[in-house]
Amino acid sequence: MTEPRNPPSETGTDGFEGDPFFELGLAPTIVDDAAAAGLLTPTPIQREAIPAMLTGQDLIGLAQTGTGKTAAYLLPLLHRLLDRKKAKDVRSTSTLVLAPTRELAYQIADSVKSLSTSLKLRYLVVCGGERYDHQIRSLKKGVDMIIATPGRLEDLQARGAVKLHEIEHFVLDEGDQMIDLGFYPAIKRILASLPDTRQTVLFSATMPEEMRKLAEGFLRDPVTVKVENAGQTVDAISQRALLAHNVDKRDLLVRELEAIEDGQVLVFVRTRMRADELAEWLGKQGIGVDALHGDMRQYIRQKVIRKFKAGTLKVLVATDVAARGIDMSGLRLVINFDLPETVDTYIHRIGRTGRAGREGEALSICAGVDQEKLAAILAKVGDRLVITDSNGNVVEALV
Repeated sequence: MTEPRNPPSETGTDGFEGDPFFELGLAPTIVDDAAAAGLLTPTPIQREAIPAMLTGQDLIGLAQTGTGKTAAYLLPLLHRLLDRKKAKDVRSTSTLVLAPTRELAYQIADSVKSLSTSLKLRYLVVCGGERYDHQIRSLKKGVDMIIATPGRLEDLQARGAVKLHEIEHFVLDEGDQMIDLGFYPAIKRILASLPDTRQTVLFSATMPEEMRKLAEGFLRDPVTVKVENAGQTVDAISQRALLAHNVDKRDLLVRELEAIEDGQVLVFVRTRMRADELAEWLGKQGIGVDALHGDMRQYIRQKVIRKFKAGTLKVLVATDVAARGIDMSGLRLVINFDLPETVDTYIHRIGRTGRAGREGEALSICAGVDQEKLAAILAKVGDRLVITDSNGNVVEALV
């Protein structure tokens, strides 16, 4: 519970002097909504990004998962929307946020809801898995902000249902994941359809070559904000690799899960089929578990995420794409049952834990065929990754 502020003066700022978010330039209304949502002290990415975005500058934000980047762009956007609504009572879409997955889009929408309780703001999630007619009706009524995935947004553009000619602020969230998922051509087309006078903001954990090309082609003199160790694993996450040579990985997984007395676990696998199979097998071992992947209907996916966030499930087995929208500050452990293909994906995965300054744990269960992938991860993170055999003995070197 936050302390009540002093009654506002004619300027409306009494009681806000010294507030760290107010000092960044945010309006008192936005500061109060942020405080009500539990945001009292800006994170490094928020301290750097918010003032720059308030000036209208284009921005490149490099920050890993769990550093507060969503609020880093939403708070200044909400400030600008507040000013816009004061200036003219209109209902045209001025803000577009593009996300790689449905889950992340809904997560962003949840953040908008919690950070804008004092604003009469209309926002709409535009993504696959939802009825076209509902989205089209909402767009006809008018919305201030669209939070979209590229595929459905382009579908609605082709139908003439969405108009982006008045967009003033465009945010590309999780840019490197967008590119990994093959959305680079779609992003370029969407950017090309927006007004030249817009503010463009790109957020990403890493800066692949395609992101550099986007920045060079579509941003105007952007300021770059980089959190220390962006694209690296955070220090708060303890990392361990468990070698499963000649041992069934599933047995090791159950052993690790049964050793956890409280807290929840997110388990990553390579494919949708493996998610279903592993979740079914774990369920037969008496573990509260469900699967999450792209073949599930949207309402089922949302139901599973709600159950996991509510603590009904101890374990969630998920693919990379499906897990992009899971934001749980208290997530105990992330397990890589299947090692990912790239080190950057490994960093994104384990970044689901250790969020908001909390401690977290990451475990990778590795078979013999994973040795090359494990070596690449080890080269990136160094001695922060402890390798043990199935008996818990530390392995000094991979051979």
